[in-house]
Amino acid sequence: MVFLAGSALTARVAVNRYWEQLFGTGLVETLEDFGSAGEPPSHPELLDWLALHFQRDLHWNMKALLKELVLSATYRQSAKVTPSLQAKDPRNRLLAHGPQQRLTAEMVRDQALVASGLFAPMIGGAPVMPPQPKSVG
Repeated sequence: MVFLAGSALTARVAVNRYWEQLFGTGLVETLEDFGSAGEPPSHPELLDWLALHFQRDLHWNMKALLKELVLSATYRQSAKVTPSLQAKDPRNRLLAHGPQQRLTAEMVRDQALVASGLFAPMIGGAPVMPPQPKSVG
């Protein structure tokens, strides 16, 4: 593993947090502990490369880092899990398939609005009130 000091540690932590948000688990599973008590990275060379790339090439541009991660072949692969993949890598630490994550409440709401045709993509628009059944009485 390459020794990274100073702001390089910051880059590693930032890259790991973005990875965790996209893939469900960070390259270092213990997000809050990069020290000796924490877990070692599942892919140390990848973590080091991403951290250096984030610093040197992307100039700490988080939007560019996110774009790079979501356009990667690893992120874009199918989330379908075969029995052989499940047996070989039950926690997907080898990144054999795409991430499987639960949707947040906001994502579920947005998906329901898109499906119903009520989604308004503008920010700060009027609230959405789906049609309500008429009360009997």
